[in-house]
Amino acid sequence: MALIEGLFAVMVCIVCWGSYLIPVRRHNELSPFSLQLMMGMGIFLSSLVFALLTHTIHFSLLAIISGALWAIGNIISVFAIRRAGIARAYPLWGATSIPAAFIGGLLFGETLHLFWLAIVGIIIQFIGVRFITKTMPTSKEKSWKGIALSLLAGLFFGVYLYPFKMTSLSPIEFLFPMSIGVGVTTLLIYLLQRDSLTYSTIIPGIGAGVLWNIANFASFFAVQQIGLALTTPLTALSLLVTVSWGLFYFKEITKSTMIKLLITGSLLLLIGGTMIVSSL
Repeated sequence: MALIEGLFAVMVCIVCWGSYLIPVRRHNELSPFSLQLMMGMGIFLSSLVFALLTHTIHFSLLAIISGALWAIGNIISVFAIRRAGIARAYPLWGATSIPAAFIGGLLFGETLHLFWLAIVGIIIQFIGVRFITKTMPTSKEKSWKGIALSLLAGLFFGVYLYPFKMTSLSPIEFLFPMSIGVGVTTLLIYLLQRDSLTYSTIIPGIGAGVLWNIANFASFFAVQQIGLALTTPLTALSLLVTVSWGLFYFKEITKSTMIKLLITGSLLLLIGGTMIVSSL
């Protein structure tokens, strides 16, 4: 029963995390800091409503730290998308978030049985990254900045759930204090930049935040039922959803050779992630 519940939660994560950046991607002309602020508000408000309805308002420093880590990764990911495109950026940050979560699983006592398989999986992931980088823009400066930002965002996305493993809170109890961390961090980043806020950022930003938070809540249940080291590589399947959006809706890549490279690289990342999981 726990496995079924965990896998259902993973499916919710795949769909929502694969699509939450679509409202942001459709408004590339808007300020990333304003969009980030509205995403943070969407996450905080949706968590507050849920906490009030379920009477689960709790406070936890670890949960707040978790939210801050995600918020930092998220603002980096917005710039990564602008440099590399959503179809390229998402698989690249998956290449760092999966190993980061894998290491976390080991740190939290999940036993590694097949070390060699994990190493092979990591090598395959690096090959996948190489395929994807071949589809990057011709400008070397823009290309490498897009790669670097995507990988850095993936690092934060890979570790932000570490604090959840360190608490005794249930997913429902963890949700609200984490949203405080997201809201406060996004507000601080916005105030430091002193950016202008326009009404056009409100709907796409809040919409993206709510959609992400649905997946976030589901991910807590998945981690609780099937573990961190298994949850993150499985939810990385969301990159296929995101790549599909980038290819077929936004048409970020039109050359058939580039499309084949991107799909091949994305599949290699998933194969590598699966091998890492299987080594546990």
